[in-house]
Amino acid sequence: MRNTVTIDGVSSADVGLHFDKLPYIPAAKRRSNVYQIPGAGEDLTIHSDDYDDIPLTLTAYMRPGTDHQAAYNWTHGKRIVLSTQPTVYGIIKVVGEIAPSRIGWDAHKFDIPFTLSPFKYRRANEPVLLTSAGQVKTDGSVYSLPVYHLAGCFGDVVLTVNGISLTITDAPQDVYIDTASQTVYTITDGAKVNIMQTTSGRFWAMVLVPGTPENYVSWEGTVGSVEITKNERWV
Repeated sequence: MRNTVTIDGVSSADVGLHFDKLPYIPAAKRRSNVYQIPGAGEDLTIHSDDYDDIPLTLTAYMRPGTDHQAAYNWTHGKRIVLSTQPTVYGIIKVVGEIAPSRIGWDAHKFDIPFTLSPFKYRRANEPVLLTSAGQVKTDGSVYSLPVYHLAGCFGDVVLTVNGISLTITDAPQDVYIDTASQTVYTITDGAKVNIMQTTSGRFWAMVLVPGTPENYVSWEGTVGSVEITKNERWV
C-alpha cells in the first residue's frame, strides 16, 4: 500500500512529500486520579472521562524541486488521514517545530511533530433518519456526541434519548441540538439562531453509547422526523 497522508483533502503526494512507512494513530490515554488511602493495601485509582492529547510524529522526505513553503503550509491543516487507517481521521491541534536535514545533494528529510485531539472520527459520517421512535446503533470505543435535527416541528415538542428529555416550547420548524458545542438552534437566512431560552432539559447529556442495549430515541408533539449525525469516536 502506498504510504500517504491526507490533510484537509490534500494528499502528501500533491505537495511533494514521501513517507517510507506510516504508523497507526495511537490510542489516547485515559486520565486517572490516584489517592492514597491510610491503612489500605493499595492506592485508590479513579478513572475520569478525560483523555490526553495524542502525540504523533511522522518522518517525511521532500523531493527535489518541492515548494518548501507549500509543504509547510500543508501541515497546518485540521483533519488528518493516514493511509494505514483510511476510514477515520484525527484532528490536528498543534504542529511542532519542523527542522529539515539534507540527504545527499538535493533531498531533505524532516520529522513533523503533530499533537492531535484525543479521538479518531469516522470519515463516512452519514446521518441516520428516524420517522418514528426507535433504536440507534453506534460504533466506536467511547460515547459519541451527536447532532440531532428535528424537522417539521410545531408547538411544544419533547425529544428523549436514553431516558434524558429536552422540552422545546413553541418550537420552530427546524431545531438542531448539538451536544458537542452544547447549543440548541434553528437556522434563519443561513445563520444559526440560538433558541436555548425556549428549552428545558439536559440536552448535552443526550450522548450515544456504543454496544448493547442500543440507544433509544423517541419524541412527543408534532415532529416530522429526527435526523441524527452520530459523530462516532474511537480512542
